[in-house]
Amino acid sequence: MTRYHFELAVPDDDAALRRLMAETPMPGDVTLAFEREPNFFDGNQVLGRECQTIVCRDLSCGRIVCIATRSSRMVYVGGKQTRIGYLGGLRFAPRVRGSGLLARGFQFLRQLHDADPKRPKYYLTTIASTNANAKRVLTSGRANLPNYHRIGTLNTFALATHRLSRSRLGGQSSASCDLSIIRLSDLPSMEPWLTFLDEMARRRTFFPVYDHEDFHPSTGTFRGLAPADIIVVLRDNEIVATAGAWNQSAFRQTVVRNYRPAIRMARPLSNLWAKVSGQVVLPRIGNPLAAAYVSLLAVRGDDRHLMVTTLIELAKRCDAPMLLLGRCDGDPLLSSCWRLSRLRYETELYAVNWGPISNLPKNQTGHPFYLELGCL
Repeated sequence: MTRYHFELAVPDDDAALRRLMAETPMPGDVTLAFEREPNFFDGNQVLGRECQTIVCRDLSCGRIVCIATRSSRMVYVGGKQTRIGYLGGLRFAPRVRGSGLLARGFQFLRQLHDADPKRPKYYLTTIASTNANAKRVLTSGRANLPNYHRIGTLNTFALATHRLSRSRLGGQSSASCDLSIIRLSDLPSMEPWLTFLDEMARRRTFFPVYDHEDFHPSTGTFRGLAPADIIVVLRDNEIVATAGAWNQSAFRQTVVRNYRPAIRMARPLSNLWAKVSGQVVLPRIGNPLAAAYVSLLAVRGDDRHLMVTTLIELAKRCDAPMLLLGRCDGDPLLSSCWRLSRLRYETELYAVNWGPISNLPKNQTGHPFYLELGCL
């Protein structure tokens, strides 16, 4: 009898899934564990309505030794709605790494893909730029592994909320005087805002297609993001920008497990300076990052000054000490992100499928890549 068996997770697996997530942190300059307390499946909600969790069980003891997620949703590609998937959350218990389970897991994944009546054209996935081992293995083209096509880079910036809220970068243009800032909850209807968001989404590649269901407080994609957490920027009563501060700490946590020795030694002095200068403070080992994701950032005309103004106004209304902002290479707004923070985390973006991908997505002018950071 085969010792290891792949199948879809069920609600009774919750405790085992949460334990494996906590026990398999991602190494780097800062070792991070991506936890799902108090319920693993609550965190899947942000991945979209079509989401599956794959598990591998060690039948000799009943323990789950591997997990991964497969999800899909409608996004814009070249201005047209297209179903694209996302692969994420791959974790192996240390004792089974290098045991050949990766190829078997992808074989099971392909079975799920082939059986899906709404199968996506291909999948997106991200790999940390510093994770050389994962890139080497996943892009090796070994038997049963799909093809990984690198298509871009996702940059995640850590913005100190207090410092950003006091920034004068947003006051450099007289155009700021023409703006009014309200919360989404102040609008009598979400329709004008959804229309604006959809208009901006068509000008990005991989920007999800959103509707009212995505913003349902308990069952929507944006669980925990209230209308009061989203700001709307108006000029002459017309929406010109929007952004939300999405705190997911109630169901997804990023916990610091370790620092590289040099960072660990420098942390006390670094944090002292950070507190004085309003920069990002590094948490103690064992503590979560106290951060909110910048979500649904859309700016008419890709106006850099307007984006900075929007982020400053968002920071003024955000309770979290840090905002995490994701922008892909090729985004016309990326250069302004560097003005706001030099603290950056880089991941490589891949399109994944078995066999060639027709019309491989390109990060082209006019339709730059957009990834909703809080939904990865």
